[in-house]
Amino acid sequence: MKVRLPAALVLLLSLAACADSPVDPGAGGIEHPTAPDVALVQISYEGGFVPVGWTYTNFPFYSLYGDGTLVVPGAQIEIYPGPALPAISSRLVDEAGIQAILEQAIDVVRNIPADLNDLGFMNIADASTPVITVSAGGVDRTIRAYALGELTERPDGMPEREYQARLSLQELVATLTGPTDWLPDGSRGP
Repeated sequence: MKVRLPAALVLLLSLAACADSPVDPGAGGIEHPTAPDVALVQISYEGGFVPVGWTYTNFPFYSLYGDGTLVVPGAQIEIYPGPALPAISSRLVDEAGIQAILEQAIDVVRNIPADLNDLGFMNIADASTPVITVSAGGVDRTIRAYALGELTERPDGMPEREYQARLSLQELVATLTGPTDWLPDGSRGP
C-alpha cells in the first residue's frame, strides 16, 4: 500500500489549525477561541485563612472553556476528614450558552475602569481574593477583588467608582456561579 505522506501531513496540519481557530458566530456574536484548553471565563479564589493543604487542592471555582465545557464544584460529602480531592462537575454549553455567558462577563469587565485590576484591601482580615479572568471578544483581563463577598456597604475612604466596580463584580459572580436557568433554553447539556 502506497502512502502519500505530504498529502496526509497537509490534511493533519489543516485540521490542527482549524481546532484552535476563533469562532466568529456571525452578526452580533462574540468571537472566541474554541480550543478545549483555553479558558474564556474563569473565577478562582486566592488566599484567605485556609489550611495549607487547601492550596494544593484548590481549583478555579468556575471555568468556561472554548469548546463549551463548563466546570464548577460538584456535590460535596459531609464527612471528616474530607476526600483528598474536591468533587467537580462539568457540562457542555452550546454556542448560544457560551455567547450568553461571555456577554454577561464582558459587559461587566468592560465597564470597570482599566486602572482597577486590583481592588485592594478593605480592612477585613483573612478573607479570600476572588480572581475574575475574561479572555474573549477582544478582552483579555484579570481583576482581583479582595474580600469581594464581604462588602455590604461602602467603607469610609473607598472611592465611589471602586465601590460600583465591586458591586458589579459581586453581581457577576453571583450570576455565573448561581442557577443556570438564565441561559438560553436548550443551551445546557447534561
